[in-house]
Amino acid sequence: MKRGKKVFKISLLLLLATFILGVFALQSMTYKPMPEAIRYAKEAKREADTSIFTAEKEKGVVILYGGGLVVNQSYAKLGAGLAEQGYTVYLLHSPLNLPILATNKAKEVIKYYGLKNVYIGGHSLGGVVASMNAELHEIKGLLLLAAYPPDNVNLSKSSLSVLSLTASEDKILNWSKYEEAKKRLPANTQYRTIPGGNHSGFGLYGQQRKDGSPSLSASTQQDEVIRQMVAFMEK
Repeated sequence: MKRGKKVFKISLLLLLATFILGVFALQSMTYKPMPEAIRYAKEAKREADTSIFTAEKEKGVVILYGGGLVVNQSYAKLGAGLAEQGYTVYLLHSPLNLPILATNKAKEVIKYYGLKNVYIGGHSLGGVVASMNAELHEIKGLLLLAAYPPDNVNLSKSSLSVLSLTASEDKILNWSKYEEAKKRLPANTQYRTIPGGNHSGFGLYGQQRKDGSPSLSASTQQDEVIRQMVAFMEK
């Protein structure tokens, strides 16, 4: 009996140690926000696991998921820029900076704040998670930033407005899967490409490993992302 308890305690300690090491490993691989992003993050109101960039004269609402293993503050310029254009942005925080662990967060935010006619979007893995929430009845449109819906999400017959925004020098996006996923999006989906931009430039967190070399700064790319998103939502 004592031997059994000892084995159990050792197993529990090993499991705990493995978990802690895993968390540290994820943290070491996580991209942190650049100083410019941190400055923009100060414009937000932090509530629970959400940063809210409030528009003075609100024209619409955007719920935004960041990329996988990217601290959400890295997308603060998008939040601040869209708010300046009249769109209140709810930038979601994810456990361990993995949006897939916050799949239901968008639904919770919509319910808590009583939101309607919402645009939901995300970058990379965040776009995957956004598409998983796209058929909530409060969702008006989907904003995919270097992202595409997973195999089990088919929006081809949906009446949603969808913007799919990519960058020409993106070496992180799986382009073959991106093309294949087009059949799961509505026929009227708008596809736009940012010349000279890359995967990393959809946020402000520095150059991502194995990404392509951009011919424009991340901040400039962000300006174009904001412009494209606003133009799409105002049509």
